[in-house]
Amino acid sequence: MSHDSPVRGNQSLLARSVFWVLSFGVMATMGCSDDKSVDAGDVTPPDRVADLVATVIEPDSAALSWSAPGDNGLDGRASYFELRRSGSPIDDSTWEAATLVRTGLPKAPGQRDTVVIGGLNVGESFFRLRVADEVPNWSPLSNQVSALIEEPPVPLPVADLRIATVTESIVELAWTAPEIIGQHGTYDLRYSSAPLTEETWTAAEPVDGLPTPATPGSEERFVINDLDSGSDYYFGMKVASGSEGSSDLSNTVGVTLLEVRRLTTSTHRIGANNPEWSPDGTRIVMEADFHTSEGGFPTIFTVPSGGGEPVRFTSVPFALSPSWSSLSDEIAFTSEADGGPIGRIRELSVVDAYPAATPRVVVNHDPYHIGDVVWSPDGREIAYEVLIDRFPRSAELWVLDVATAERRRVVEATRNPIFASWSPESDRLIYSASDGSAQDLWTLDLGSGVEERVTDTPSINEVFPAWSPDGRRIAFASDEAGTIDIWIMDATGANRIRVTTAPDIENYPNWSPDGNELVYVIRENGIRDLWVTTIPQISVGSSR
Repeated sequence: MSHDSPVRGNQSLLARSVFWVLSFGVMATMGCSDDKSVDAGDVTPPDRVADLVATVIEPDSAALSWSAPGDNGLDGRASYFELRRSGSPIDDSTWEAATLVRTGLPKAPGQRDTVVIGGLNVGESFFRLRVADEVPNWSPLSNQVSALIEEPPVPLPVADLRIATVTESIVELAWTAPEIIGQHGTYDLRYSSAPLTEETWTAAEPVDGLPTPATPGSEERFVINDLDSGSDYYFGMKVASGSEGSSDLSNTVGVTLLEVRRLTTSTHRIGANNPEWSPDGTRIVMEADFHTSEGGFPTIFTVPSGGGEPVRFTSVPFALSPSWSSLSDEIAFTSEADGGPIGRIRELSVVDAYPAATPRVVVNHDPYHIGDVVWSPDGREIAYEVLIDRFPRSAELWVLDVATAERRRVVEATRNPIFASWSPESDRLIYSASDGSAQDLWTLDLGSGVEERVTDTPSINEVFPAWSPDGRRIAFASDEAGTIDIWIMDATGANRIRVTTAPDIENYPNWSPDGNELVYVIRENGIRDLWVTTIPQISVGSSR
């Protein structure tokens, strides 16, 4: 099989003469199968080739094949071929103007001769050949064939570039691997501090170390490190495939990196836990053990949301799960009945939100403990857990009408609901529950009693849900990445984004009243502390 480059038909007379001399030199060296020397009386040309075939085999190459004729019919062997190509149909009048293509010497009569022609231009190329014997007597032109070289297909662009993780210094991008044309696909990922377009692409910062494109349809991820906290970044990518060029610019994504600050620094085993923002956004209430030099039983503290010294709120021991009322400056919490040791029945109390105020018990479910509590945004109701069994854990979800003291069970123990949070309209609850596998998030419409599943991840646990003040997003903790981190998603369950990546446990997210920040807990070396992060601001755009 020959891969010779084409030879142009408008060569100089000298070059053409050299070609013929070389051709006859080869004939003289090899001889003909039916003559030992040129027969001056031979006037019969080889048969015309009638089965010339052209097949496109590469984006710019075609293979031509035909059956070799003999010198006379199937007798003897022809001496050489003359193959030509052109961008328009070839006939006797245009034959000499067509481009000459080198071929090998003819095979035995009846065998297939083949030549591969590369470097063809986009469009249709036409081919014909003729055959000569040693005289040379020329056969008529062969049948005409053509090969259509199409415009190289441009790789498809990535259409779903998205933010998978964002913290104060890293961004993890995710996308679906597109269909790649050719054998050597590569990604070109870039970022900029201004929106990315085709016009600004070349000035954007390229990213090194990108993966080789995976199987089309696979999810791919890549982490970009060492970015600046609080800064705006815009990302886009193209797909290249060898000589076929690059795809169009993908959809672009922009994000403002988080700003993270530490709110408490504990030295005891319990530390600070279960935070909630005050309705005016100035303070955060929590359970903590700051009041003892060596740690011990927790009670309720508040701390300025902008940072400062924690203030002990109540002297009630083992006070847990504080939650602020939006209607009155009160805090609900749970504590041991009669202030007794751990093991006594936990009951729900309410206290005015100033130090040394006297709490009052509002609910006792003796013989069952009350677990986490959360006040509704309208201040009229409190949702709380009733622990039917501790080991294994089994709980019900109840709602208390604060004005009438009426209470009702809204979720049975068979669902084992935990960590409830209210919708901004106070008409629905979101909570974590298990149907026998991992913990998923569910919502309950308190008017109709209809439950809806928000997440369905059999091997992933989602807990500690918190509805954003505008109702559009939900913060929660999940072990999807291998450790328990804080995530944010749409209220529908779509567009999950991880916002913490520490190797330690992070949980109990709670939104600021303006929806711009989250307070959450990090448990490091067994000690819990409060941290605050801004919320990622993400934009998705098109390159066009």
